[in-house]
Amino acid sequence: MRNNLTALALLLGALIASQCANAQGLVPTVPVLGNVGGYDSGSAPYAIATPAASSHTAGSALGPTTATAIGGIWTIPLLRTAGGGAILTQLQMQAIGGDAASGYWYLFDRLPTNSGFTCEDATAFAFGSSTGYATDRAHLITPPFTMTLAALGQATGDAASYQAQGFTPPISVHNQDGTPAQNIYGCFKLTAILTPSGSPFIVNASGPQD
Repeated sequence: MRNNLTALALLLGALIASQCANAQGLVPTVPVLGNVGGYDSGSAPYAIATPAASSHTAGSALGPTTATAIGGIWTIPLLRTAGGGAILTQLQMQAIGGDAASGYWYLFDRLPTNSGFTCEDATAFAFGSSTGYATDRAHLITPPFTMTLAALGQATGDAASYQAQGFTPPISVHNQDGTPAQNIYGCFKLTAILTPSGSPFIVNASGPQD
């Protein structure tokens, strides 16, 4: 009984002290929370690569020549934390050399693991046909969509070509790699013959991060 009364007295004392502090205009000390949302200032959601300046046939991939375990995959650190999530609202692609690239984007929440999957730059794109075929498809975050880059109507001072794809409604994304990462992954499959200029391509993703 005495212990209960002591605890009650301490609680009342703390409440009275808090009220007195408020009455005197004092600001009580509160714990400071870390970053619980917004963008991670240590990462930027874009990737830059220079595809080989050789003929790419229709159906072949256009992307980094070396970057990931699977060449040609665009690795975009959209997520704020490893294994975290984000809301994908737009994907943009630009070619510094003004390349008129046209193709399909395949976006994944996990780096494809099927041994038959192929997205090598200047090589025919394929999901393969082994047991991992369906698993890789299951990690597509949206159906494939087309994108055709075009130069600006007034190109003076800027010879680059651009295009963007917005998502309505936005797409909720959560990284599914075995070892958590901040990335989403993309493969761009050409629908027409292209010989890249030898200048870099840039891929940007945008949207709020969980």
